[in-house]
Amino acid sequence: MQLKRTVPWALAFAILLALAFGAGAYTGRRYGGSLRGGVRDAIAGQTEQAYFYWSRESDSYRQKGQELYNAHCSTCHGADGKDGRAPDLTGPRTKNADALGLARVVREGIPGTEMPPFQRLLTHRESFQIVAHLLEPKGEEAATNSAAGDPAAGASLIREKGNCLQCHTVGEEGIPVGPDLTNIGRSRSASYLRRKLQRPQETVPNVYRPIEVIKQEGVTIRGFRQNEDTFSIQVRGLDGQTHSFWKRDLQGVREIEKESFMPSYEGVFSEAELDHVVAFLASLGAP
Repeated sequence: MQLKRTVPWALAFAILLALAFGAGAYTGRRYGGSLRGGVRDAIAGQTEQAYFYWSRESDSYRQKGQELYNAHCSTCHGADGKDGRAPDLTGPRTKNADALGLARVVREGIPGTEMPPFQRLLTHRESFQIVAHLLEPKGEEAATNSAAGDPAAGASLIREKGNCLQCHTVGEEGIPVGPDLTNIGRSRSASYLRRKLQRPQETVPNVYRPIEVIKQEGVTIRGFRQNEDTFSIQVRGLDGQTHSFWKRDLQGVREIEKESFMPSYEGVFSEAELDHVVAFLASLGAP
């Protein structure tokens, strides 16, 4: 009888050990560390997840998360989790997310995006404290990335009056000079989109900082730096094409400071039309 009671516990322990070992092996390989260090890291993450569910309602736990958020996250995501250049963290995609998944994003980052990994700066507990801050109810939060205008009217405005698809793409439509807008509503708040339409020069991501390439004969190519090494440079021009140059064939390369190739639409669209355009953009890719 004693054996029968013991076997399920032994089996459960073996399964947990195998899961920790497997996660540890993955973590160790991913970050170039040892297998032992990877197992230790995986177990620490599971331990802190349990502690998170025990402590998330503690004011001191969430206060520490807010302090860490302000120090590491607010520059890109905004002081309140929105209105920054990075994705809005106040909507349902964050609020309905799994805490362990959010903590993993904080620690590991998102490859191929501007979201860097913080595993060298933050402990597992600190990552979960940031998550507790993000998941804390904050009064009358907007449940969706909504805007006041008519998305259908906005769709017409960006194609016609705004001529936006000369530089942007929506699905298969448009010219890929500036950022793809197909899923922009998933990663940018309505207030950020409106501000970007009115004052595009305020925040320009590094990949879209404008440059001029001056050829020996005096011809100037304007665009964005794609790749550069000691001997060559590749530029994505305003025609959407990639242009490659040997540096020995150029007069020079000039950075265009505090400018954006995107024009301001503050005097182009009326306030009502801005509402329509923002409503359309906020709807693209939105959950």
